[in-house]
Amino acid sequence: MEYGDALSYIESKNSLGIVPGLDVILALLKKLGNPELAVPALHIAGTNGKGTVMSYVEQAMLQHGLKVGRYLSPAVLDYREKWHVNGEMASKEDVAECMEEVREAAESLPHSPTVFEIETALAFVLFRKKKCDVMLVECGMGGRQDATNVIPSKIVDILASVSLDHMQFLGDTREKILREKLGIVRPGDVLATAPMDEELRRVLDGWMVPVPGEDGETVPLRRAEADRGELTILCEEIDGTDFSYRGENYHIRMAGDVAVDNAITALTALELYNERAGQFGLPKLTREEIRAGLAETSWQGRFTVFDTHPRMIIDGAHNRDAWLRLAGTLKRFYGEKRLTFVIGVLADKEVDVLIETMVPMAKRIYTFTPESPRALAGEKLRQRILDFHEGSERTDAEGKTTPAGDPDEHDMQDPCATVGDREFAVCMENALMAAETALREAAEDDVIVACGSLTFLGKLLEDREHLEMDRVTRILEDRFYRKQIKKIYESEYDREFCRHGFGHAVSVARIAYILAMEEKRKLRKDVIYAAALLHDIGRYTQEEKTMSHHEAGAVVAADVLRRAGYTEAECTEICEAIRAHKEPEDSIGTLAAVLYRADKLSRNCFLCDAREECYWPENRKNRTILC
Repeated sequence: MEYGDALSYIESKNSLGIVPGLDVILALLKKLGNPELAVPALHIAGTNGKGTVMSYVEQAMLQHGLKVGRYLSPAVLDYREKWHVNGEMASKEDVAECMEEVREAAESLPHSPTVFEIETALAFVLFRKKKCDVMLVECGMGGRQDATNVIPSKIVDILASVSLDHMQFLGDTREKILREKLGIVRPGDVLATAPMDEELRRVLDGWMVPVPGEDGETVPLRRAEADRGELTILCEEIDGTDFSYRGENYHIRMAGDVAVDNAITALTALELYNERAGQFGLPKLTREEIRAGLAETSWQGRFTVFDTHPRMIIDGAHNRDAWLRLAGTLKRFYGEKRLTFVIGVLADKEVDVLIETMVPMAKRIYTFTPESPRALAGEKLRQRILDFHEGSERTDAEGKTTPAGDPDEHDMQDPCATVGDREFAVCMENALMAAETALREAAEDDVIVACGSLTFLGKLLEDREHLEMDRVTRILEDRFYRKQIKKIYESEYDREFCRHGFGHAVSVARIAYILAMEEKRKLRKDVIYAAALLHDIGRYTQEEKTMSHHEAGAVVAADVLRRAGYTEAECTEICEAIRAHKEPEDSIGTLAAVLYRADKLSRNCFLCDAREECYWPENRKNRTILC
């Protein structure tokens, strides 16, 4: 079986949908020689936070040198993300080989396993094949009847946050959902939980673990709960948090209460792991390994901050609790500032909660239809947002109520965002177009937040660099810039050496970026590229008749930069670099110095056939291939 065949096989099973229950997966695993018993496991259930908690645990274990298998869902960028070994996606060859083994076993069963059952079996087969020391297994939905709930004894069970989601399968109250998720705990297991409120804690306090095969017999639940009372936030920034927990200091690369709750949940699980590791023939982790693991952890799509201008935040919040907690994090960092939202959502979610949570914080909202058969149409979402927005009252930071339709002072600064204006919500064709439009129409100090569903995260993460370089794209699309580049090309068509057209500009941009990274300069990539693409733009202009092309370039570049959305401070920095790039003085480490070196290094003087015609002095010629 080739990897493409494996994908085709999985696609052929999509029509089976979700079928709760364990009979089929147990039969499949028996045919495969019970691979779920081959590797000691940690098993996690929960509504939100499962992936982040397990990422922290995984990184801590990798710090010790353990061979770690990890099974998670859903995949965001690549189908193979579901299976990791030592922090790396499974190879196409491994997926194909394991899928073939699972398919052969599945075809001998009277009832076909579902997609999730096949993928779960593949995980166990893969981790057995790779001889993993430990495996981290994430429930797909629920717990009691989830296909992952087939491991009779685990090192640690973990319960992340519990809230309302998948209610048609798990129950219509948090208590019912919690009981389903507690179904993963077996006699002899210990449970680490996220911080719980009193309502859920009462369920946990009264929970008795059923003994399989013993009708009605139960044993007490052994558990440890992450305790916010032992937590102190030391420093919280948009790109990370320092905190103290139980007397130890930690740093994580994520922001907000959710990230910290997930971190202390992971710490609680790792404490239980250390208590029980010896029973499973595994080593304990040191405090430094755990600390380093937390610091190394990143989780794409969970309050991920793109290096765009203006700032864009991508978050996978896709249900009631996640939306409310995202709103809390946004308010902590941005207060009462009106935000721009990019939202797509599935129709079977609590859409009204999303609208009621985000619309009061919004300056403008761009909607779209996610690529899912369960998607709510973007136009329908837009209309529901407008219906809520136009029928609600607004409360400012001082508690003053303003009827919908009346602009406040902030809105008056941007007529397009006026309350009651039909442009408050705009439907776009897809997620990427919505994000691009939001970036281009936003003001300099705006903040853009993309959320609502996991289904479109992959597309935005895949196009992250494209979005982060959007202002460079605008330079390339600028009519004057394109006209000027064409003029430079035509003017130097017969020139034998050192042409100054687009190819040269791109080479300078790439070299300048490499230099900045090597020297660890705090220069934005889109600023470096802008300076490089525009550094020769003054050639053959009217301005060059009265000044050098460096001076002329600085003059004409300013207008191009403003049209592309660069700030006045950035325009000044870039134009100064263009003006000074011939021979910058006293500017080591500046954009001008990087641009000067890149311009020189882009010239392959040691290979040039026009040495006799070149008017450059010898000391300015590039005679090396090195940066």
